[in-house]
Amino acid sequence: MAIGWLIFILLSAVFGSIAIIYKKKALFKEHATEFSVVFKIFQILFLLCLIPFLNLNLHLPIRTYLFVYLLSLGVAIQNIFTSKALRHMEISTVIPLNNLQPLFTVFAAIAFLNEKLTPKHFLGIFIILVGAYILEVGHHPKHLMQPIKKLLKSKYVSYLILAFSVAAIKNAGEKYAISQLTPITLLLLIYIFTTANLLLIHSILYDGLKGIIKGIKKCGGNICMASIFANLSNLAYFFALSSAYLSYVITIKRFSAVLTTIAGGKFFHEKHLIQKTIACLIMVAGIILVLT
Repeated sequence: MAIGWLIFILLSAVFGSIAIIYKKKALFKEHATEFSVVFKIFQILFLLCLIPFLNLNLHLPIRTYLFVYLLSLGVAIQNIFTSKALRHMEISTVIPLNNLQPLFTVFAAIAFLNEKLTPKHFLGIFIILVGAYILEVGHHPKHLMQPIKKLLKSKYVSYLILAFSVAAIKNAGEKYAISQLTPITLLLLIYIFTTANLLLIHSILYDGLKGIIKGIKKCGGNICMASIFANLSNLAYFFALSSAYLSYVITIKRFSAVLTTIAGGKFFHEKHLIQKTIACLIMVAGIILVLT
């Protein structure tokens, strides 16, 4: 296995962290669905500029297009609910909670692939949950279950859990799809289908094209920058995924959570940053045990 995948996934982590900071800036002024539509439109425009320089293959069987479309539905759901959580919660809370996502990937592997849990996996899951507990515990908790109740009561945490459940299935699907397609072809198709899905949702529930234009005028600059860095992150991720195991790629990319928690927390002057960073580091340690 060539070492190049490691460079790609580290770049993906750095670019992804920058993208999330720009997303948070934009979401101060935008609601989640409108932001998601504009964000995807900018991503497609950026990617279309690169097509003449890339190896693109669109001569594919119908079943491949259908499979990628199903993946795009997962991406659309994940984008909307993650954006809702990011808009209403602190970035230094949302990003560590994202470290719960690999747990859902493991449970999906057990459900769909009949994989077994080892003692090391159970230890990793326990460590991740300890990290989540530390993330939510206050300085003077009234009782031991207070942080858990706090998590379960938040509707934005519920949005994240829904996004994680969808992402777990989507990640496995992407690993299969990348064995059939080039990274750029897969990325472009997912963007096109996801944008179509989000446009349909936005037109039905909100004000369609009028809202999109309004969103671009309000915070098009931040959304544009977020889309550029998100594109670079996704491209690097798919190139890494094309030459390495899914578990390795996801594990190393999770270190971006530490970077984003620190940088985003500092940038937005959020509280209890040391506690949140420690919680994030503990959760990443658990992820390493679970996925390796």
